[in-house]
Amino acid sequence: MIGLARETVGLGLAASEFHSRFYGDGTHPSVIVTIPPEVNLGDSEKEYKERLKMTISGLKNAHGVAVFANGETANRLTMPLKDAQFVESTQANDMKICGFYHVPPHKAALFSKNTNRNNMEQENQSYVDSCLIHWTTRWEQAISHQLLTPEERRDGLFFEFNLSGLLKGDTEARGEFYKTLFNMGYPLNRILAKENENPVEGGDEGYIQLNMIPISKSGDLADKQIEGGNDNEGASVRRFAEKRSLLVRDRLARQYHPLFLRAAEKIVNRERLAVKREIGKQEKERAKSDMETWLNNFYRALPEYIKTEIGPVFQSFARAVADASAEEIGVDLDESEIARFTGDYIERYAQRHAGGSLGQLTAILRDKEKELSDLEVRVDEWGETRAEKIATNETVRGSNAIFQLAAFSAGLGTFWRIRGAKTCPYCKELNGRRVRSGESFVNDGDELNPEGGTGPMKIRGMKAHPPLHQGCDCYLSV
Repeated sequence: MIGLARETVGLGLAASEFHSRFYGDGTHPSVIVTIPPEVNLGDSEKEYKERLKMTISGLKNAHGVAVFANGETANRLTMPLKDAQFVESTQANDMKICGFYHVPPHKAALFSKNTNRNNMEQENQSYVDSCLIHWTTRWEQAISHQLLTPEERRDGLFFEFNLSGLLKGDTEARGEFYKTLFNMGYPLNRILAKENENPVEGGDEGYIQLNMIPISKSGDLADKQIEGGNDNEGASVRRFAEKRSLLVRDRLARQYHPLFLRAAEKIVNRERLAVKREIGKQEKERAKSDMETWLNNFYRALPEYIKTEIGPVFQSFARAVADASAEEIGVDLDESEIARFTGDYIERYAQRHAGGSLGQLTAILRDKEKELSDLEVRVDEWGETRAEKIATNETVRGSNAIFQLAAFSAGLGTFWRIRGAKTCPYCKELNGRRVRSGESFVNDGDELNPEGGTGPMKIRGMKAHPPLHQGCDCYLSV
């Protein structure tokens, strides 16, 4: 090995010296100058040869013209560096030296067509395993022996190099790795420490998913209904899982609320301005029948605009809630299923919004005691409050709809949940009820008349998930 290393280093030095001389001569190859035999230089032969050498060699004479006065002839000795594989031999020599020490070439800034930057994590792992670990182990042993007392070593103190920084993958790979650790109970602060980040409050506690149970008990879970007030251990654990899942959905709802609000404001303002403009045209004629025709035409076309404005917001919101819900429940949602569901949801909302607006305005228009100015009052009221109501309702409705999609995909039912004692009596009436796929908590035409309510609430439309009414903040759990 020593002999091989000696020869390799010698070859490298020779190539380096040749390299220097080659460029020192201005990249000129060697030249043979032939002096005619009849030319007798006598005692000046040595001086003549020195001057001749100074004329045709060296970097300063590169690409110049040599002039001979005695009939001399010049012949070049050429050997292209490509033919001598000069570059290849130099690179091969460098690679051999790296190999002596098990150093990956890219660590010595040697990059070639075989260098793959897509597997640097594996390259670094090889660097640690084949090269560094042998040295760091010796250093650790020497440091521990020389700097620690026998008592400290008996107490378990030791020195260790932390090489994990060299083994970091790319951002996406690290994110997936940390996500797996966190879901297995690895504390957040320990993950932050690996990224050289400061700890956060509450980050020393580990969390685990509570959606996995033995197969033998899956039937019991599917059939068991959690009633409010049941304080047994199993219910407490499930309530903890519910609260954790709800925190994620609530955070997403808060983040997307401004986006829903902005889209809703555009839609409502478009309605308000268009209706008021048409009222101005027809107010003098008092032509209610013409106004109703215009309203029908306007709201027949409005759903396309609604889908353009609120569609992208809901698609992004649904994707975020679907990811969080699928992770919590432990199911892989099919992308095509999510796309189909969100498309249907956006279509239904657009029709529901346009139909609701048209219904309100048509009712005013057909009331003989109402005037066209009453339409203007109504759309102005929309401009003040309706966008906020839409944003609040759709974050609740959309969040629960997507969560229910994930639950049904896993073959689970969903429970109606309330947030606390201040919840209205009508929602309390539904608390703890459970539905499976294809079922609903209440159907169109049903009535809820709970104790403590202000009277019967007639249900309009099927309610498969919250909200039950305007401002409802109930949620679903599994």
